[in-house]
Amino acid sequence: MDHFEGKIQESIVYRIGICDDDEAFCGQMEGYLAVYARKTGNVIVTEIFLSGEAYLEFMEKEPPLDLLFFDIKLGGADGVSVGQKLRQDILNEVTQIVYMSSEQGYAMSLFQNRPMDFLLKPVDQDTVERVMQEYRRVYDRQNHFFEFQIGRAEHRESI
Repeated sequence: MDHFEGKIQESIVYRIGICDDDEAFCGQMEGYLAVYARKTGNVIVTEIFLSGEAYLEFMEKEPPLDLLFFDIKLGGADGVSVGQKLRQDILNEVTQIVYMSSEQGYAMSLFQNRPMDFLLKPVDQDTVERVMQEYRRVYDRQNHFFEFQIGRAEHRESI
């Protein structure tokens, strides 16, 4: 039997959504998150949603995401109305919302959805890294989950 000494490095897996009707922007955000994951040694699993309705469908079937980068202006269900549904109807306080827009005038309408942050587009690598560092600083200590899989279904329960 071989004996190995050393420290086992534990990676944290973050489930992050990007909801924007601009597919190229979603790819760019996914790239920023991949760079951040490589720098920190953590695992980031991204889900891309090109509409608010696509995210609503996902919410009905899947465990909550850790973090959601959400464009406010979408065709159909916009970021504000989906955020209201997330917080008020589904009672999801686990998923932290980072709203994004090229316009600044949304502060009061977003307040009721308790977003973690608001980003003014265009977004860059440094901004994404700042948001991720803040998320880790605040929420890594508070949110402890037991994650398990039954068949193909993944489950996440607060502990």
